[in-house]
Amino acid sequence: MLLEGKVQLHNLNLIQKDEQWLRRELKATGYFRLEDVFYATVRDTDHSLKVDNG
Repeated sequence: MLLEGKVQLHNLNLIQKDEQWLRRELKATGYFRLEDVFYATVRDTDHSLKVDNG
């Protein structure tokens, strides 16, 4: 979903989510800037977000 601060829109579209959803989820976990996230992915089963800030 997010790699080195860049949104992977194709991957978000595959799970029928958008960039605004990703930003809300990141803010809920304490990340307010995309540039602060090295890698973020979403589980297929429950759409929970996993974040790695490198």
